[in-house]
Amino acid sequence: MAKTLPPTFLSEIERPQGVNEPLWLVEMELDQGDVGRPPVLLRVCDGVQEITWPVGAPTTTTWTPFAFEFSPIEQTKEGDLSTVELTVDNSARTLMRFLHDAHGLEGNRATLYLVYRHGLVIAYPNHEFEKFDMEVLAVGASDEAVTFRLGLPNWFEVMSPVDRYVPKRCRHDFGSGDCGYVVNAFGAFSRCPKTIEACNARALDMAARGLPSVLPGNFGGHPGISDTR
Repeated sequence: MAKTLPPTFLSEIERPQGVNEPLWLVEMELDQGDVGRPPVLLRVCDGVQEITWPVGAPTTTTWTPFAFEFSPIEQTKEGDLSTVELTVDNSARTLMRFLHDAHGLEGNRATLYLVYRHGLVIAYPNHEFEKFDMEVLAVGASDEAVTFRLGLPNWFEVMSPVDRYVPKRCRHDFGSGDCGYVVNAFGAFSRCPKTIEACNARALDMAARGLPSVLPGNFGGHPGISDTR
C-alpha cells in the first residue's frame, strides 16, 4: 500500500530549486503471462544508474535506467478519466517485439512510483512513496520513441453482468484456470476460437501430452440453452 509522503517530501515539490531530487519508477507488464508462465515486467527508472528499491524487501527489485518522460496529467471539464503520456526511447527497438506479440499492450497493467533520492535508503516496510495504478490505453511507435497513453480503467467498458451464459461459445479466457488447457512450449495451440469443436481438439492435445482430462468438461458454453427466446 502506498504511504503518504512526509511533509519534507511534499514541500520539496513546491520549491523552485529543490535539493531532494524526485525519481520516477515505472513498472509495466510487457507480457501478461499464462498458466505456468509468470508475466514479463519492465522496470525502469529515470536516473542515470541502476537502483535497488525498496531496500530490505523480501524480493529484490532492480530498476534499470532508461530514457523516458511524462506529459502533464490532465482531466477534462466533462469528467473524462485522467491520462498521462509516457514516452520511451525506441532507438534500440527494445520494446517492439512485445508490442507486436501483445497487440500493443492495451489493457496491460502499468504502475508509476514517485520517490525522492533521500528516501531510497528507507528500508522496507517503512519506505515512503506515491503509487499510481494505471493501465495501457493506447500505444504509438515511431523510429525515435514509443508513446504509451496510460489511464485509469474505463468503467464504461466493464461487462455487466460479469458472466454471460451463451449456448455455443466458451466464456473462459483461454489457458486460464477455469479453462484448464495448459499453454506451454509443448502445446499444439496458443489460441482458441472458443467453440466446443475447438475444445475437443484441445482435449485430445492434452491427452497426448499425458495431462489430466479436464476438457471438454470445462467448456464455458451451455449447449442446453435455447437459441431463441
